[in-house]
Amino acid sequence: MAALITPTNGAGKVPIATTLSWMPVSDAASYDIYFGTTEWLAITGTADTVYSPGMLSYGTTYRWRIDSKNQAGITTGRYGVLAPKTPSRPRPMHF
Repeated sequence: MAALITPTNGAGKVPIATTLSWMPVSDAASYDIYFGTTEWLAITGTADTVYSPGMLSYGTTYRWRIDSKNQAGITTGRYGVLAPKTPSRPRPMHF
């Protein structure tokens, strides 16, 4: 299985511009990346071990999974959950 590096499983206060990364699997020919609020396929058949999903929404929980495939097409998966930080609300100025 691909070991998730960043963000770690259950991470909170993740920057809205984040990159997913995982440890390479020694026999992996490619990876399928699942990412979203309901876990949908984002990209398939990549050799990369990083993925930038774009800008995330504040206060939203995302799930991600990396499936590694070897030359025979056998797949193993690793799961993660992350949530971006909520922006701070500055106190209104009192006059």
